[in-house]
Amino acid sequence: MEAEFCYVVSGQFNFKLGERIVSAPAGAFVFIPHHTPHTFQNVGTEPGVLLFGVTPGGFEKMFAERQGVDAETNQKLMAMHHMKVVGPPLR
Repeated sequence: MEAEFCYVVSGQFNFKLGERIVSAPAGAFVFIPHHTPHTFQNVGTEPGVLLFGVTPGGFEKMFAERQGVDAETNQKLMAMHHMKVVGPPLR
């Protein structure tokens, strides 16, 4: 399984990591251990930019494969990459 990391290039975000909410302003670095349910939300007043990385590599291919596919194909790709939606968006 993969671990993820995120650098907040600009903006203000909240990340939910498991049951914990982490505030992440521009310049913050967020580490997401493998098997940790997570989501994020831009809570700033302006658009924000995030830079994500994954280790080991390979998982990022799923995002390219998902472009323009129908809902059924998307679900198959998510399952193939061990990704699932576990709750509502962060609010």
